[in-house]
Amino acid sequence: MGMSTKKRLLTIITLLLVITSSCLRDKPCVLEGTRWKLVGIVDSKTEELRELEPKNCLLCYTIRFARGNTFEAVSSTNTLTGPYELKGNGLAINWLTRSHNSEAGDGNLFNAPFVHFGFNALFLNGDELKMHFKIDDEVENIEIREGYLLFNRLNL
Repeated sequence: MGMSTKKRLLTIITLLLVITSSCLRDKPCVLEGTRWKLVGIVDSKTEELRELEPKNCLLCYTIRFARGNTFEAVSSTNTLTGPYELKGNGLAINWLTRSHNSEAGDGNLFNAPFVHFGFNALFLNGDELKMHFKIDDEVENIEIREGYLLFNRLNL
């Protein structure tokens, strides 16, 4: 098998995996009743995974999807709650409430996609959830502007 044939085959396999695991209109994500723990944030420019501080906090950097399309996310010191809507293969956050404590560690980095615009794509594959985001250039003091939050499912 030639190198170009291998590349084409790898591309086709990758596309099939994305299509079968993404949240689409005809195959919606089932998020209700699930809880997730952040593994880290992947920067789209560098493809590097960044684990957030503090690392030894059990409740930090979690998200829970409850009944009625509501969520609760916990950063390093704040709780963000509100309704969400699955739109296409993304997740829109119409409004949210949050406590306004000063963040510890990398809490602001975790909060940014929730506070600014929501998530433009979700990929659910077994016990792994990727929530892709892109934050506009007008928003200041954002370290990672485009990437995804990588979560592992927590057993309730």
